[in-house]
Amino acid sequence: MAYSEALSHLQESLSVRRSRYGSGSNHPEIAQSLNDLGSVYHGLANFQQSIQSYREALEMRQQYYADQAHLYVAV
Repeated sequence: MAYSEALSHLQESLSVRRSRYGSGSNHPEIAQSLNDLGSVYHGLANFQQSIQSYREALEMRQQYYADQAHLYVAV
């Protein structure tokens, strides 16, 4: 699958997950979609968008797992 096709599917997935869990939600599935988008943007050499997606995913996970020791937020 080409990166551009993957990007289209992941953007749709993010939209569906935001609709399901709420656009302001920090649900882990939304964060996963953002993380996956970051990977695709990196593959497309769109590094600025990649970093933005990764950061947004990390911030969501930090808020969601704030009271837990979790691998996704270990630094």
